Amino acid sequence: MQIFFLIIIIFTLAIALCYAINNRVKMIYFFLFMVMFQNIIAIIFCKYIPPLYNTIFSIIKEVMLYIALILYTVKNGKIKINKKNQLNIIFLSIYILTLFKNLIDTPAGVSSSILSLRYMLVPILCIYVGKNIYINSNECKVFLRRLITFSIVLSILGLIEMYILGDSFWVKIGYSTYAVKMKGSYTHNLFRGVTVNFYTWDFFGKPLRRMVSITADPLATAFLVYLGALIILTGGISLKNRNGKLNGNFVVLIFLIISSILSLSKAIFVLIALTILICAYFYKWLPKGLLRIATAIFLVFFAYTMRSYVANTDVTTSSLNHITGLLNGFSTSGWIGNGLGTAGSSVIMLTGTESDVSESYIGALFSQVGIVGGVSFIMFLLMQIRQLVKLYKIYKSQFVILALVCLIGIMVCMIFSDSAVSIMGTGIYFIIIGMAQQIQLYQDERNVE
Repeated sequence: MQIFFLIIIIFTLAIALCYAINNRVKMIYFFLFMVMFQNIIAIIFCKYIPPLYNTIFSIIKEVMLYIALILYTVKNGKIKINKKNQLNIIFLSIYILTLFKNLIDTPAGVSSSILSLRYMLVPILCIYVGKNIYINSNECKVFLRRLITFSIVLSILGLIEMYILGDSFWVKIGYSTYAVKMKGSYTHNLFRGVTVNFYTWDFFGKPLRRMVSITADPLATAFLVYLGALIILTGGISLKNRNGKLNGNFVVLIFLIISSILSLSKAIFVLIALTILICAYFYKWLPKGLLRIATAIFLVFFAYTMRSYVANTDVTTSSLNHITGLLNGFSTSGWIGNGLGTAGSSVIMLTGTESDVSESYIGALFSQVGIVGGVSFIMFLLMQIRQLVKLYKIYKSQFVILALVCLIGIMVCMIFSDSAVSIMGTGIYFIIIGMAQQIQLYQDERNVE
């Protein structure tokens, strides 16, 4: 079995290398294929192979993106720095410097620090892959339709997994072995043969099963399923036919929204609200007065919900961990950070590191790279928002609105969730954010018109 899995690794690496060299949109399709099937393959083979094989297999998709980006940079020469991207480069440079400073100067072990570096480079890697991938406007339209198809397939598989197969399916294929061997879980932390993140205690204080689907990752599934709904909501695919009546895409939209809600992820509820608010603002669905009132209601409700969680949360729910992770991250950050691998729920789970800073990406970020690195990272993302807003003012493209919702939504979610940034769940969101900044897409579209 080890030799067979090694052949799978070599074959997958070869395909990934071919796509990386071409650096076209087909590479993103292969990336999504790996996201969908990577974990289920790893689970099935886990008991027969050493952890190193699983690790190599799981990072092939990222290696592909890195190779594609490096080859593109080498082929096209030096990065041009002008007034438009000067601040962007400055903030990015400061962030990268603080990352590597804290990679070298850290009390954490090598595996913890490298794993943390991997998570913190995901937004940068995927945004620049999106910015530099070869794609035209026609390919972009097909790309969006295929993303919706991807979300539909993932939803259908999720419903089958949740309502027909159940936990017994994961037990039979050896998920508990995978959880202990690869995810760093302990046997006594498993619940009904699966990891506790397959369930949530945040609603009514009782364990509720979440839709997990074939990815074996409920939060990643939630983001990937909602992406299809998001594309339709932002106008990437029309909801009406030529006669002005609702078409089949409306049924798809409802199906995907319901499926994403079945993940029972608080991040999805936040994303749905932000999608409506951002689209209402740019598309002028509501008068400015009503929009301000709706925004105020959302903010008050959000603040009240957070306050209620702090006041009433018990040890069986995770909401308090999200908030304390954020606050602890700020309080322990310092100016230049405590070193990579010293915070973050993913690092803690996979390496056994102890930390009071978990369940908040921003909290873990500030704790590890300090105020200087954390502020630089946030400013880098704000520069992306500024660029997208400028593009929308010029081209009025719905693809830009899609990217804006992706970016703003993730920025809000990463405040309270460490898993809001992951190559599995939101890597494709960051790729879309980068793609939306390719001016050529909108110029091609104008020429066609």
